Amino acid sequence: MGNDMLSKITKDIEKNRKVWISTKYRGTPLLRLPEVLALMGISRATWYRGVKSGKYPKAVHPSERVSAWYLSELEALINGLRDVS
Repeated sequence: MGNDMLSKITKDIEKNRKVWISTKYRGTPLLRLPEVLALMGISRATWYRGVKSGKYPKAVHPSERVSAWYLSELEALINGLRDVS
């Protein structure tokens, strides 16, 4: 996935207000699972298998029943995957 695609997805997510801004979590945008899966283009099972194995970042929990991932960590992951291929 190129930088253009990542930028477009990031802008679309921000436009649709699906990004959480939380100063408690480094003031970095957080993505919920549906947005992560759309960004990565993989299934829920594949994502959680990657999280369990350490291939993908672990979730943060802004509240008791909410899991989210830092957008910056996902961008770094995508850039790293692109560099490998």
